[in-house]
Amino acid sequence: KCIRKETKDLKDKLRSATIRSDKTREKELQTSISSLDQFASEMVRNKDKTLDLSLAMVVSHFEFKEMQYIKKKFTDELRRIG
Repeated sequence: KCIRKETKDLKDKLRSATIRSDKTREKELQTSISSLDQFASEMVRNKDKTLDLSLAMVVSHFEFKEMQYIKKKFTDELRRIG
């Protein structure tokens, strides 16, 4: 999140430098943005341990309301753990 915020701030400064026609500052900001983007992609590539997982569960119960309660409790727990 911090990297995204910093990139956004740099892009705002780049727009401002472009409007003022400050070529030196513009080039400096483009280099910083490019470097930050490269750093972010390397971090994702090296640190990302996310698994793409699909889960199919069947919830059944004799009473419909009880089944709805179990289903909601189960999905809430899955969301809580990520």
